[in-house]
Amino acid sequence: MTATGVTGIEWGYARVSTKKQDLHRQVHALTTYGIPDGPTGDDQRLYVDKLTGKHFNRQGWLELRPRLRAGDVLNLPELDRLGRTQTEMLHLFNELTAMGVHVNVIGGPIPFDTRNPGPATEMAKALLLFLGQVELIYKQERVASARESGKTAHRPRKLTARLEEDLAGEFMTGTPVDELVTKYGVSRATVYRIAREHQVKNNARRAITPAGRGKSLTPGQIGTAHRLKADGLSLRRIAEAVGSSRATVHRALTIGHTATVAADLAIVIASHGQANQHRLGCPGCGSVPNGKVAAARLREELQTDWWSTSDQNPDRIQVTQHCGRCQPHTVYAVACLACGDGPLLTGQLAELARDTEPQQLPDVVTGELTRAGWRWTQTSHATGWVCCQPAAPAEEGR
Repeated sequence: MTATGVTGIEWGYARVSTKKQDLHRQVHALTTYGIPDGPTGDDQRLYVDKLTGKHFNRQGWLELRPRLRAGDVLNLPELDRLGRTQTEMLHLFNELTAMGVHVNVIGGPIPFDTRNPGPATEMAKALLLFLGQVELIYKQERVASARESGKTAHRPRKLTARLEEDLAGEFMTGTPVDELVTKYGVSRATVYRIAREHQVKNNARRAITPAGRGKSLTPGQIGTAHRLKADGLSLRRIAEAVGSSRATVHRALTIGHTATVAADLAIVIASHGQANQHRLGCPGCGSVPNGKVAAARLREELQTDWWSTSDQNPDRIQVTQHCGRCQPHTVYAVACLACGDGPLLTGQLAELARDTEPQQLPDVVTGELTRAGWRWTQTSHATGWVCCQPAAPAEEGR
């Protein structure tokens, strides 16, 4: 199983996107290849995750990543099990290569092993990264198309709009959550989600308590609590007056105060004009995120600099940022040997860089790297550009 000259440890990594999906096929492929599915701890050689591949903030990968050393082999059932975003995967490959860690894809449409370097291996790696990025872009376009046509690209809601209105109305009038769960056949979390949506829509006044956090106050009790608070009574006296706990009373009063602050904040934001309502957007295509998750992903994508030649002056570098939808396809990664970070060359610069050795990058690129503080370094393990001080050597012990 181990290639000639490789004396490191064979590791295995498998991943599915959701907790409901099964890892058995991937784990079976890795164990059949020779990766032991043993105990956790220092003897663990196979790591798994049940989380999206859009980022690397996954528990299994975060546990495996610090254990990789020069000469080790990372075995994957398929390349997209490690990640789906082309930009991040390029940085990761450069980082693993600089560390001396090999990647072996044992399955999928095009298996390859970086222990056998050559044009075929590089072509297979580039093709799989490209196909993964294309699939991700097509998925985003399908979601956007479904939203534009008024459809949903996600799991359909269990209740119709009419039933949700009835549930929210009963909730606002004080019906216990357990009765609503039994009557409508939904979970407590669904009841609170529907109630929150209709509370924002209709500016309802009932305090919404998360599941398992005690009972809510009725509108009458909330009104009494506010009046007693205005009269200067302590929280303990107010709780005794409305017949509830101090925590429930405090939560109800805080929610009302938070709603007032949110309304004032909305007025302040509106006063700055509509042009400032969506500050975050892709400078390449102008797309705007439609939620917190999409905004976080866009911020992460915009941290990468894309270098190309200026149309007005071919001797100057033009730096741009792109989201996952408008990223160029002709790319050459310039990665720091120490941290793995660096710009991505596109267009004519990428084509020129592919035909030369790293130390013979186009003059306009090497000049910009030098001005930015990069330097060419030769060590006993690797040769290339570094943008920062090399990381301290890892301990020999595992």
